[in-house]
Amino acid sequence: DVVAVVVKSLIGIAPLLAASYQELMPKSHVLRTSQSSCFEILGYDVMMDDALKVWLLEMNHMPSFSGSSPLDSAIKTGVVAGA
Repeated sequence: DVVAVVVKSLIGIAPLLAASYQELMPKSHVLRTSQSSCFEILGYDVMMDDALKVWLLEMNHMPSFSGSSPLDSAIKTGVVAGA
């Protein structure tokens, strides 16, 4: 199940993401308020075998948003617009 793979990988990197957020927006930061928030887009490469088992190939902390084809550009533009 793709959702289970994503959730398990997020649990594994949650401390890294929290530390990154604290580094970028420390409690003393002038822009940090109780209303402040941020997000990060992660890239996942998964594969399904013939039994439909999902395998995580890699997770990208800073995925590329440049498109190598018109279809690739359209998909990535939609992902960023929906974030």
